[in-house]
Amino acid sequence: MKITHKDKNFLNYIMIIAIISGFFFLKSYVGLIMIALVISIMLRPAYFWLFKKTNGRESLSVIIIVLSILLPSLVVLSFLLNLLVEQSISLAQYLNEYDYSNSEFYSYINSNFDLAIQERLSFENLVEQVIPHAQDIASNIGSITLSAGSNL
Repeated sequence: MKITHKDKNFLNYIMIIAIISGFFFLKSYVGLIMIALVISIMLRPAYFWLFKKTNGRESLSVIIIVLSILLPSLVVLSFLLNLLVEQSISLAQYLNEYDYSNSEFYSYINSNFDLAIQERLSFENLVEQVIPHAQDIASNIGSITLSAGSNL
């Protein structure tokens, strides 16, 4: 089968459409790709040094490099997650103990929120409302972090 000039033009148009649609699908990942590129450039000397020290064992060198980044990151994230949970519980307890009969509080609410929102605000037993959802929040931190990172 002979490919004509018309077929080549059609294939070129299909290729252009595929490249443009691929760009739209991948544009949210450009920031993450750039971060990965910078990290890989920074760790290249360490990889080659480990490659020599492990007598040319490429897999072992890669595993050591990945763990040297992953483990400290997980430790820092666990401390930050613990701090976030502690601060959230402390805030919830403070809000639960706050005296909402204060006229200043109600004047602030009345001046900044419409009536429909005011009716949905329930500050009574706030700790009991937040604590059952703490485990769901903590389990979704990873996906929240990833979605925030893709917006870079």
